[in-house]
Amino acid sequence: MRAYTVHLPPEQEADPLLIKEGFSLWAFLFPLPWALYHRLWIESAVLILIGAVLFVAQARWGLSSNIATALGLAVQAIFAFEARDFLRAGLARRGWWQTAIILGRTIDAATQRWYHFAGAER
Repeated sequence: MRAYTVHLPPEQEADPLLIKEGFSLWAFLFPLPWALYHRLWIESAVLILIGAVLFVAQARWGLSSNIATALGLAVQAIFAFEARDFLRAGLARRGWWQTAIILGRTIDAATQRWYHFAGAER
């Protein structure tokens, strides 16, 4: 079973958003586009800053390309493991609030379980 966090938007009539816990493959493969797509502006700026530091370290300070690549992949891996938490923090900054943690085999099963426990019909 997978764990999902349930987030409710500021508008009362809107549906909840469920976010899966764990590693995000898309955030690992495309960290900056993933962050921009999810409107995570602070995290995007940090990724750009880290990329710039790696570029300057390689161009001016003689950091080998192998080490720069390894550091870049390490940053991508760390970002991918924390991506869902960054997404939750971004939602919180926009006024969404986390209401529950739900377990389910799929996101649909978890959504049904949340509606069942919330007392709402879907």
